[in-house]
Amino acid sequence: QRIGADSDSDEASNNAVQAAERLLIAVVVKPAAWHSFGLPDEQRSFVQMLIRQKPTVLAALGEPRGLDGLAGASAKVCAFSDVPASRRALIEFLSDSSH
Repeated sequence: QRIGADSDSDEASNNAVQAAERLLIAVVVKPAAWHSFGLPDEQRSFVQMLIRQKPTVLAALGEPRGLDGLAGASAKVCAFSDVPASRRALIEFLSDSSH
């Protein structure tokens, strides 16, 4: 199930997190000259809260520095892009039991 930072008070989303064995958190962070780089504080706090609850894989779909400062994940991976082919490659990589 998909959830987002604005869903943390949604009971269905909280139930989905509690029912999951592990989580995949995929973030898309693209640098922009007129914005600070990385996740906004609210989203960073949401991700850290989820990491504390369940074993979590963090995936950057774009710039890997988007995962900087996020601690406690079981693994971090970067696809360097958020295009459909990169998302499929990420899922294939995570589905391959040889890792």
